[in-house]
Amino acid sequence: EAVRRMSRRQLVRASSSHEKSLRLELHAREQKQDAHRLWSDLRRAEGSISDLRAEVLRLKREARQRDAAHESALRLLEIATKEKRRAQLALTRERRPRRSSERTSERTR
Repeated sequence: EAVRRMSRRQLVRASSSHEKSLRLELHAREQKQDAHRLWSDLRRAEGSISDLRAEVLRLKREARQRDAAHESALRLLEIATKEKRRAQLALTRERRPRRSSERTSERTR
């Protein structure tokens, strides 16, 4: 009944006002959905960052362990090399003919 009493201009104005409010509601709803989606993306990204940080710490720990094992192996190699050299020197001393000065020093002992 009220619509029948409205003039054409009033009807157009009311219609355009209604469309405008519908567009605003639709826009607000889309913004709200975007905000929820962005919030969800942010939470997912924060979780990924946390996982990546844990992975970095794990890799650093493994690298330190590898470095320590490498250093230890180098030290053991150095010790083994020195021992081998000492053994070679000892064998060389036993095998070589003694000089007369060495024989003399042994007699005086």
